[in-house]
Amino acid sequence: MPIQALPTALANAPPEQQRTMLGKALYPLVDQLEHDAAAKVTCMLLEMDQML
Repeated sequence: MPIQALPTALANAPPEQQRTMLGKALYPLVDQLEHDAAAKVTCMLLEMDQML
């Protein structure tokens, strides 16, 4: 999914699918910067939303 379509897709998705969609969009971006820890960093980013 193109990154430009993500906000609309998230708005239309049920809450239980939103986290998965965000993870799938974030992981390739994080992987480019921090390959060895991409899964951990992506998970940490997704958990930040739950802290607020």
